[in-house]
Amino acid sequence: MSKRKIMGVAAAAVVVLFAAAARADDIPYAGPVAGLGSLPTPYNWILPNYKAAFVPDWRGFTVNPMIGYQTAQFNGLGGRYLRNAQGFTFGGQAGYNFQVGRVVFGPVADVSYSLMRAGASTWLANVNKAEIGWVGSARAKVGYTFDRFLIYGTGGVAFAQTKIDGPFASNTQTAPGWTAGGGVQFLWNPNSIVQLEYRRLEIQNRDFVVLPRFQTKAGLAMNIISAGFAYKF
Repeated sequence: MSKRKIMGVAAAAVVVLFAAAARADDIPYAGPVAGLGSLPTPYNWILPNYKAAFVPDWRGFTVNPMIGYQTAQFNGLGGRYLRNAQGFTFGGQAGYNFQVGRVVFGPVADVSYSLMRAGASTWLANVNKAEIGWVGSARAKVGYTFDRFLIYGTGGVAFAQTKIDGPFASNTQTAPGWTAGGGVQFLWNPNSIVQLEYRRLEIQNRDFVVLPRFQTKAGLAMNIISAGFAYKF
């Protein structure tokens, strides 16, 4: 998936989330299958109840499950022997929000497991497949609020685990790198935040002995889009 398509999907998702927030309070209760944002327990653990009017306060601990979509390109001399990969990722994120006036900032950490797989781009690679496993980061986040909306940027250190399988052996490496990006959040209710985020990850080259001799170094360039609810305490 091209970067232009990724950003298009992100923009469309923002429009859908904001429209849902604007209309959720007008949808009447409909028994077991209730309107958006007005579900009974335990269904509102998945989709928290929407609240129309309250004083926004962004401060506190935040925890959220992560569901995302990733694309990855392999870099380095050995990376050219591998196809680009794409797939879903599942994990979790935690952080803390400080607020000074309309500025919100704080630390964020996340870890997720990727379902991305890639094959060889040529038979010369002598590679069966490449897998991207654990991906994580520790970052700073700073943003500016517009009442219940928060626009923010984020960046910090990252890591990714890559496994490359050959016909007779496999090699797993975990390498560091950096990540940067940004997103938009909306206070769905005083303790729930709906969010959409995009980040870029660049992971350093590592040696994979299963790749062709003298061309064993491979790294990663990744794009991640994630969305969902965060819970604030």
